[in-house]
Amino acid sequence: MNGAVGALVPLLLRTRSFRAAMVPLLVAALLGWTAYLSLEARHLSPDQKVTAALGGSDGATTVPALLDPGQAGPDLPVTLRGVHVDAVRILSVIDLETPAGQQGFTYQEQPLPNASIEGVLELREGRWPARPGEVVVSAASGLRVGDRLSAVHGKLNLTPVGVVSPVWERTAPLVVAAPGTWARWKVTPQEAQESGLQGYREVFWSSSDPAGAVTRLDRHVESGELDPSHTAAEVRAQATAFSGRAWLERRLPAVLAVWMGALATGGLLLRAVRRTTLPLRRVGLPTRDLHRATVLAAGLATGVVLVVAWLGALAATAVVRTTVLADGDAPLPPFRWWGPPLWIGALTAAFVVLVLAALPVEQRRRRSRRRALSARVMAVAGAALCALALVGTLQGKGFTGILLVLAASCLGTALLAGAALGLVRATGPVGSGLLARRLVARQAVGLTSLVVVVALLSGVVGSTFAVAAGLITHLNASSSTGMPPGMAAIRPLEPGERPPEDLAGQFRQDLGLGEPVTVWYGFTPGEEGREVPWWAVAQVADAERLFGDLTPDQEKALASRAGLPVVTDASDAHGPVLVVGQNLKWLQAVKLGEPKSSADTEVLWVHSGLTPEQDRQAAHWAEDHGRSPYAVWATHVADPIPIATGVQLAAGAFTLLTMLVCGLGMRGLVRSLMPLLAGLRASGLGARWLRAAVLQVALLVGCVAAAGGLAGVLLSVAGANPLVNHTISLGSLPWLALGLVAVGGPLGAVLGGLLASRRVRVQERRA
Repeated sequence: MNGAVGALVPLLLRTRSFRAAMVPLLVAALLGWTAYLSLEARHLSPDQKVTAALGGSDGATTVPALLDPGQAGPDLPVTLRGVHVDAVRILSVIDLETPAGQQGFTYQEQPLPNASIEGVLELREGRWPARPGEVVVSAASGLRVGDRLSAVHGKLNLTPVGVVSPVWERTAPLVVAAPGTWARWKVTPQEAQESGLQGYREVFWSSSDPAGAVTRLDRHVESGELDPSHTAAEVRAQATAFSGRAWLERRLPAVLAVWMGALATGGLLLRAVRRTTLPLRRVGLPTRDLHRATVLAAGLATGVVLVVAWLGALAATAVVRTTVLADGDAPLPPFRWWGPPLWIGALTAAFVVLVLAALPVEQRRRRSRRRALSARVMAVAGAALCALALVGTLQGKGFTGILLVLAASCLGTALLAGAALGLVRATGPVGSGLLARRLVARQAVGLTSLVVVVALLSGVVGSTFAVAAGLITHLNASSSTGMPPGMAAIRPLEPGERPPEDLAGQFRQDLGLGEPVTVWYGFTPGEEGREVPWWAVAQVADAERLFGDLTPDQEKALASRAGLPVVTDASDAHGPVLVVGQNLKWLQAVKLGEPKSSADTEVLWVHSGLTPEQDRQAAHWAEDHGRSPYAVWATHVADPIPIATGVQLAAGAFTLLTMLVCGLGMRGLVRSLMPLLAGLRASGLGARWLRAAVLQVALLVGCVAAAGGLAGVLLSVAGANPLVNHTISLGSLPWLALGLVAVGGPLGAVLGGLLASRRVRVQERRA
């Protein structure tokens, strides 16, 4: 580095416009990385997930054979003798009578202490249970040592001898009993069956070769002796594997924020460098030295800004962890100081800034007015990208298709918003409105670029949150019980029996339902040894009660031997079919007439026409009445899983970034209006019209950008909805995040306009 470059670098770094150009990158990185690190603090680390699942054991295996209350259970399979068994844990859910009334508990029975509870249960008071009937209770249950507990069903008395704190579920009501307690439970088989009282055993084991042990154990899965085992290595690998949902919800927004900040910084840097180096070239300084000094100064400034943003994000995250996240249901993970979004954002941001700083800045002998990109060209490009977004829906139901739809939608609508700004006509009556429209026409390049950038930023952020909410809703919907909304069935408790009359009558009375339809549920051998499930009804009227009116062709197919085929999409169907929702996609056909052989069929009493409230009651009826959950086959009704409020508030960080970009854009606009202000002053006119015009321009820019961003969100949701089986609804959208994104553009532009108007008044007084 020669002396000229060494002298120019400090000069550039001290330039006010050069330092101001770094503000967008600083703010974007600080806000994006703080949001990412804070949201990551809500999720357990891989080691914590291993401890929560296995404690100090190397692996766990579930024995599928169920245990009724009062049974000690058969001996463990011989296959488990090849490992060291740390504990055999019986798990169930039971209702207990407590001093505070009836309460539901998670029941565990195991020898205490053992390796599987290391880091899972902490004894806070009393002692560990040693004899049958002794238990420890969780602190969240509100019970104390010496309280009297008894089972609601049957006869079982429990004595709390200690209080524990579940490390990973602090608010969970839990009782952990000594071995032999489950076998002492006296309850009739009928009562146990009706109340759904059953337990299962999970074996926690240790081995010098966990992977080899799993290989040996999983050989017995097909025989039904054991369920697939899992080890600490498998839990850790699953926790560290790529997660599309995690990237879309909390990592991708951080990367996008830094990218947007880098683009804004690069654009402002070009203007600052041109303004600073032009006089220096005129006095004879070599262009090569100026270019090298610019790149070096940009690199140094970018490095300092990214380091400061990283340190600030660490400090802000530490504050969030100690205040907002300190009282969670589980311990916080170790402090995360780094992650993929940070190094990806830092490297790409530095690359973008350096590339823009390295662009040659030529001295132009004549000032020529820059021409904005044609509104027609932007409109055509935007429409093409929107069409590409719709084509993305045909790429299959995958993460790549969703990203393609999101990117094309946001960029396409942003270009359309920029084209819309170019349609403003500089005509009309004299006033501040005419002056505002002429200012828009005069500053077409800068304002159009500002609209496109803000619309793109708003669209990407809003679409990311909206599509993430849709994916969560899709995950919730995919956990269907197989019964569609509006239907509920009563099933027999044992194979070959009919549904229990008393249970069905009480269910019908409590929900105010009419007589059910008798349905026979069976299977037919299919291709490759697969069984094809079907329903059969006694008459056509029963099928119409369940599925609506049938056409003559459908009735004919219903009466055929194969039955009426059931599909979820009739576009590829040949012949009459019955179209059903995704919940019934497992059903292959509906037949007419009672099966001749009832050995392999199950009788269902199916109610139809349930309201959403009745669906909700049916989903919880068995649990509320202490009956077997298997007896009532209801649709899966769960409250929507929304994006957490804390995650949505992270959209406020991007709103601040949008406001910053708009404010800087309006600041540049006012700088270019100084000659006009001088002319108005020289002609004896005040700057009132000019100030009003600036505010109108700001409002126009902000509203057009916000409209483009929201259009991008709507198009992204419309394009991504078919990829997630149309599970995105108005109720699933993150309205708080979308509201913050929507107000960012107009609010930032208006605030920038107000500050710009203040600058106009200052310049007027100086003139």
